[in-house]
Amino acid sequence: MHSLWSRVNTVFGFATSVLLALAAAIALTSTWELLTPTHVPAVGPAGTMDPYGNVLAPLALSLNVSSATLIRGSRAAQYKYQTYFHAPAVFVALQFDATADLRALFQWNTKQVYAVVTVAYQAPGFPTNKITVWDTIITNVDDARLMVVNAENKYAITDVQYRDAARFNGLPITARLEWCVHTYVGATRCAAMPDELAAKFTLPANVGERVSYRGDRGGAGANGA
Repeated sequence: MHSLWSRVNTVFGFATSVLLALAAAIALTSTWELLTPTHVPAVGPAGTMDPYGNVLAPLALSLNVSSATLIRGSRAAQYKYQTYFHAPAVFVALQFDATADLRALFQWNTKQVYAVVTVAYQAPGFPTNKITVWDTIITNVDDARLMVVNAENKYAITDVQYRDAARFNGLPITARLEWCVHTYVGATRCAAMPDELAAKFTLPANVGERVSYRGDRGGAGANGA
């Protein structure tokens, strides 16, 4: 009972119990941090500075889709969007701008923030469809001021019935900026911009067409032209 190994085992067991209790406490307190859009201010705090002493201007939470194109399926499109194992009849190409001040999400238990742009739509037979079209991983609070200009979707926008070339014709789409906070200890929690800031638009009526949108550049989203 009083041997060296017995004492090592006792200390190790006590230390493990303390670490587990500490981890549980960290995970519990992290759930109190808000992830609703009100926690990420619509306008970032004025007067803050970057690491080089430059004053940072207020940054609005916004997403604006500037154009959409229905691209006929081809080998080049398959390579671009990495759809090697099936051949969709049509792809959707988007251009968009996005801004967000995500610095408020970096707390003492934040490991990284995963920001994504998603598109959602309804189609016959499948009322709920959601696709991630662009993403980025932010690991430093100094990089948490998201400013994306004239970006294109990184990932393919295709339908589950991908052989139907008319599936996207004139279809209403809602694009939204979302984010997930990955913690060192505890669950991953996600949130999204409110519906009034989402970009809502209508895809072109025919394959091969491109439509430009002129929405509210302040962040109210794009309206179908």
